[in-house]
Amino acid sequence: MRNLRPHSNPWRDKFMTVDTLHTLVSGAIWRAEQLDDLGLDTLSAWCDVSRLEEEIAKNLPVKEAEGCIARRGAVRAALKAQDYIRAHDLVKGYITEPNAPASLCTELNNMMKVDTNGLAEEFPFAMKHHNPNEFQTEVNWFQEAGPFGLAVGV
Repeated sequence: MRNLRPHSNPWRDKFMTVDTLHTLVSGAIWRAEQLDDLGLDTLSAWCDVSRLEEEIAKNLPVKEAEGCIARRGAVRAALKAQDYIRAHDLVKGYITEPNAPASLCTELNNMMKVDTNGLAEEFPFAMKHHNPNEFQTEVNWFQEAGPFGLAVGV
């Protein structure tokens, strides 16, 4: 059992392990899938998955298979949570890590392209007038501010 790097919380330092995080992320994935099966909102559940996967990724080397799996999982879950800015930031950080395998970098970039292509199909007019990053930023902002944010120009 591997202990994680030190955190500010002493209780967590002592008891939180990668194995514990794997258990937590498995439960979070199950929860998100169950909510989806029930037709309920899954965005916050996938956000939880992304954050747990990111925590695992922080503590496993990018050269290890588990480290790559966690990085892909963090990005994939951020995209499922429709948190495009977070997904973009994660990809940017992961592909610039020293010793990041070229295959991981290619796969992460492809995940972002596939997601952008899905947005282009769903919102063809908007994608004609904005680049993908601008559009994803606007979608994220709208989700956070909601329709009233648009009305008052937040």
